[in-house]
Amino acid sequence: MTDLTFWVESPHVFVCDGLRLIGVSCVPKRIKPTSTGVLFIIGGPQYRAGTHRQITLLARQFASAGIASFRFDYRGMGDSEGEMRSFEFIETDISSAIKQFISQVTTVKTIALWGLCDAASAALCYAYKDGRVKQLILLNPWVHDNYTEALARLRRYYPARLFARDFWYKTVRLQLNISNIYHDLLRFIQQFKPFWMETRIINTADFISQMLMGLEQFNGKILVILSHSDDSTVAEFLALLATNHRWLQAIQRGNVTCYQLESANHNFSRQEWRENIAIKIIDWLVENNNADIYKNSAQLLVMQQHEQT
Repeated sequence: MTDLTFWVESPHVFVCDGLRLIGVSCVPKRIKPTSTGVLFIIGGPQYRAGTHRQITLLARQFASAGIASFRFDYRGMGDSEGEMRSFEFIETDISSAIKQFISQVTTVKTIALWGLCDAASAALCYAYKDGRVKQLILLNPWVHDNYTEALARLRRYYPARLFARDFWYKTVRLQLNISNIYHDLLRFIQQFKPFWMETRIINTADFISQMLMGLEQFNGKILVILSHSDDSTVAEFLALLATNHRWLQAIQRGNVTCYQLESANHNFSRQEWRENIAIKIIDWLVENNNADIYKNSAQLLVMQQHEQT
């Protein structure tokens, strides 16, 4: 029987601060691998058939286009040992995974970190500290706090309510719950800080400030992909850009490419959305790594891979 697969996957067990972590490499089978490999950082606890499955399929699509990848569970996640930890405290895990990836897939010399949501935040905080990391692929970066939540709500929720038919219907008929509106507005005012985000003192306890520092200091190429229909995470990220000059300046640097996918949800959960971002990322990696594969072959390879998944 003919083997039609385009990738080879191998399990890995490696050590981080005395604890065993589990990872999987996915390398091209029929195409010479590029020298830049993709390290997937997993964001938060997820169901294996959800976001984790998306990453598995993306890894295989990347391998079909000649790009090796490595995905792993950091300490306390999935099959890896240790206590569960927040994304702000996984830098040692990322470093250990990069070391394992490069040592086991010897064609890989430099790394592109891939992260969705808080994994994108972790990647941005980490990348500028590690010379092995040359590129960042950030999907729907997580910048949530009371301030960004209030900003996003101010920009999206309240204007929409003013144009909502039921709002005016209830107003005319005196059916609005004034007490609820008052308490809702009071909570909003309490959340909203009177100063811009840039007045914050940058410190290690403030992950959003650490992300900004990473964005400003990382000199490699950055691809930011945003879901148009993400009304929370992306709404907060866009609100931050709209109100913070330093963030806006940093995202407008020449090394940053931004791409927004219409209608996609936070996890790009539909096949069409996953394939769209796969093609975008592959083309971007090819362009920025002078890879020995043709740009116009990326879409063909991804679509071929769909039949194998």
